[in-house]
Amino acid sequence: MLNIFPKAIDKINCNYYMKREIESWYNEFSRFRATAKPVLSLEQKRSAKGYFARYGFKIKTDWHNYYTAMTGEFSEKYIPGDLMYTVIVPYLNYMPFESAYQDKSFYSRLFPNVLQPECIVQRTHSFFYNNEYLPILKEEAIELCKNMEQVIIKPTIFSCQGRGVKLITFKNGKTNDGLTVEELFNLYGDNFIIQKRIKQHQFFASLNGSSLNTMRILTLRMGNEIVSLSHAVRIGGKGSITDNGYGGGFSCGISENGSLKSKGYQLITGKEIDCLQNGVKLEGLEIPDYHKVIAKAKELALMLPYLRIIGWDFAINEECVPVFIEMNTLPGIYIMQLSNGPVFGKYTNQILQECSNVRHCFKPTIIRNYK
Repeated sequence: MLNIFPKAIDKINCNYYMKREIESWYNEFSRFRATAKPVLSLEQKRSAKGYFARYGFKIKTDWHNYYTAMTGEFSEKYIPGDLMYTVIVPYLNYMPFESAYQDKSFYSRLFPNVLQPECIVQRTHSFFYNNEYLPILKEEAIELCKNMEQVIIKPTIFSCQGRGVKLITFKNGKTNDGLTVEELFNLYGDNFIIQKRIKQHQFFASLNGSSLNTMRILTLRMGNEIVSLSHAVRIGGKGSITDNGYGGGFSCGISENGSLKSKGYQLITGKEIDCLQNGVKLEGLEIPDYHKVIAKAKELALMLPYLRIIGWDFAINEECVPVFIEMNTLPGIYIMQLSNGPVFGKYTNQILQECSNVRHCFKPTIIRNYK
């Protein structure tokens, strides 16, 4: 009898925090939702709700309305963001490890078999390391950075949407903003990395000269096979150094043959874009050695059995070699579904069925990680 009360309290807590988490993801969508006019018919709403109800999931159709309004294409298989991040991702990825895998300071050791930006200095949990991941003193780290041209500094944990990524030059111990190296270190805190800037392939430089323009590859593990679900090229906004959609950039879907689709989308506004800043049309532009990037993403995904779904960011350097930038263990689906349709494609039924069978095991983030 005594065991009943802790179990009941645990269930109440889980339900409470899960409801809060669902509401949080739904509210996150409000800025997107505001840009879309109501376009769904009553029949389309019933179709979407009925499709997910087959698997025991009750959804709102705001997400379906957004994608339909933006693209003109309706599908009952569009995945709502709140369902994706509170149910599907926690089923596919082992969440207690998720945060650790997001730490960019470990990429060089986690993936020794892929080219990465050259590290100058990194700080992990307050400790400094050089480019060979050997511990060094703070004074040595400062010395390494005193005179460096065009390097990138960025946070290594709890970073997203391009926040904190900055292009800087050090001269005589000061940055181009007038900060000393030590002041910059203090500004970025205990977890950051300083890397040499990548010289990207001429094709990617032509998309937008100021930013590092990358490919986003979404992979899914099905048994011992890695499938590539969706691909897009991310292009920075004018004057931006990152390709992030929150910084004014946009994304364009990639066809199976490696050529760009006819239009891209800005993340926040949903605005359609069909040409580059120089007027060149997107449609038909071919990404050089596109399949090399897909193959490398699949190779890396096989090394991470705890993570079945991952968003990979790759650049391509001057020698046309894929350069791994980062991976996303809570991969964004907004741009992918705008660009390429329902994110799980032909695997949607199977994934929803898998989640339906075990959804009683799910716990919201706050309970999952901090119980």
